[in-house]
Amino acid sequence: MHLTFNPSLCQETTVPLPENAAHYDLQFKATFDSNASYEQAKRDGTRVEMWTDLPAIGGTDEVGGWRALAFAFPESLHQAESDKEEVSLSCVPSQQYQVDAGESEKSVYLHARLDSAAVQGTPTFSFTYRLVYRDGGVQWLGAYGQNGVLRIERRDARISADESRAELKGDLFKAKGQVGENVGALNPAFNWESVAFDKNG
Repeated sequence: MHLTFNPSLCQETTVPLPENAAHYDLQFKATFDSNASYEQAKRDGTRVEMWTDLPAIGGTDEVGGWRALAFAFPESLHQAESDKEEVSLSCVPSQQYQVDAGESEKSVYLHARLDSAAVQGTPTFSFTYRLVYRDGGVQWLGAYGQNGVLRIERRDARISADESRAELKGDLFKAKGQVGENVGALNPAFNWESVAFDKNG
């Protein structure tokens, strides 16, 4: 059984968060190497977990500030989503997790909610992944020194721009520049729509 994770281990991932939200939802994804291994994990009650010092609300087995956060199979995830309030932010756009029919049958997901007060400044957090079996056995999926790192940055995920020449307040983006000059860029990971008006509005 082999799993592919997003974000992966052994790398640093920057997570942009705006300043004005009460809480943030981070999304993680794990994909099994085959439908057979995915179904076997479901039958055997095998749990995919992130082990992290990320200050997520909930989690189990807290040890020295570290906690286990469990991935959920899609049917369990949909029920949990229907039971919780509307989120303030999805740091990883939901369309990144829209997969084709083949992959959707072999992926599990983790939604971790953070209180904004717990992630002040630009902190970094570490994580690794593990499998927890029904009999209590644990298989760690990363060796010593192979943790992944999440770096929190306080900025809007939707747009990248020169802060000395541009500002984003709520949904209003203002920038100074010459005609034809590039002052910012939209994050292509989001589903953008454009609307054009003629000279009469």
